[in-house]
Amino acid sequence: MRESRRTGAKRYKEEVLDTQRETPYQETPEPPTNQPFEGQVHEIASLFPKIDDPFHLTPEIMDAIGTAIHRHGRAAVWAGTKGMADQVAGWPISELQFIPSAKRYFGESQYLKDPRCWNRKPRQAHHERAIQEANDVRKQTHDLLRRQQQQADQAGVDRRPPTRDIPEDGQTGSAALGGAAQYRSRCLLGSGG
Repeated sequence: MRESRRTGAKRYKEEVLDTQRETPYQETPEPPTNQPFEGQVHEIASLFPKIDDPFHLTPEIMDAIGTAIHRHGRAAVWAGTKGMADQVAGWPISELQFIPSAKRYFGESQYLKDPRCWNRKPRQAHHERAIQEANDVRKQTHDLLRRQQQQADQAGVDRRPPTRDIPEDGQTGSAALGGAAQYRSRCLLGSGG
């Protein structure tokens, strides 16, 4: 019985080998490439701002996008990537370096984030910020002085600075000082003389 098993197995191998020798080499058909799925990968890749050519992707990026589609579905990946791309479109060129790589973006499922988290306010240059701060201080000072004047007007106090007696042309020395001294005494003593 043992002998018959060996011969049966041997005969089977010989038959299989004979049929393989007789038939020409045929490539085994590969599983379908699922063209619609590949099209989805290229469609989503075309939305991502850092991908210049969505039809020539590295295997790592194709794998990351494909895994993301399998994990959360085409609609979620497409909507998240589109939302991020719309927000990033308003960024200044100097800020584009802060967009994550495609491999990281899809690998970490960042497409699930709220698109508003990608919104950035444009930064002002230093001189623009200094000018803005100076204008803000000027406006605050102006508002403060205006409020003080309004309060003084309500109280009936004249807060305008008194006019000075300016020496006439040709008066120099003690005559000029005398005018200044008279002015000082009028202001301090409140006399009209």
